[in-house]
Amino acid sequence: DKMKKFNLLISALVFCAAALSLNSCIKDDNKTKDLTPEEISTAFNSVKGSYTGKAITRISTGVNDTVPISWDIDCDSLITIKNIPANMLSYQITNDEIKKALADMPPFDLTLKIKFVRTSPATFIINPKTPAFKINYGGKEHLLQVAFYIDNNYSYGQYYVDGKSLMMQVIGAGAYIDGEYQKGLLGQEVPFLFTGKKQ
Repeated sequence: DKMKKFNLLISALVFCAAALSLNSCIKDDNKTKDLTPEEISTAFNSVKGSYTGKAITRISTGVNDTVPISWDIDCDSLITIKNIPANMLSYQITNDEIKKALADMPPFDLTLKIKFVRTSPATFIINPKTPAFKINYGGKEHLLQVAFYIDNNYSYGQYYVDGKSLMMQVIGAGAYIDGEYQKGLLGQEVPFLFTGKKQ
């Protein structure tokens, strides 16, 4: 069945296939229909709690970086994932000097704005806030921002009650230096996967 196949794809870290599978699940559930306040409450009560798990991103074809992370879900509109290593954002940066400067930054917190779109399984669209880093290169300090796609069905979270497991995915879209978009600085769309179990 489709959802079982979806879970197998996640475990294999086939990011794009996983996203396409969930995207079709959302479409099947009429993603354009807003949930009622009662439905939002039901979905939130299903997922709320503390999680421990992993952050996963692609280093190169067939190679992933995986680090332990944790987060709490204590409101129905925001999640903050704590202490993500900055180097996880650096792998697809195409400028070596900027890549190294970002990799040397301390861990950062990633805040996710969420909107529930389905109650069973509890599913939400994710709009990440853009993390910003003051980095030094070329003898000067610059502001580097790595933006993620927003209002996109490929940025989502889904909770499975049976295993008390939550999977979230966001997609890096581009990079800015001192407020200016830098075409090609982020080499490709970069998927980040967060998997965790409720404690």
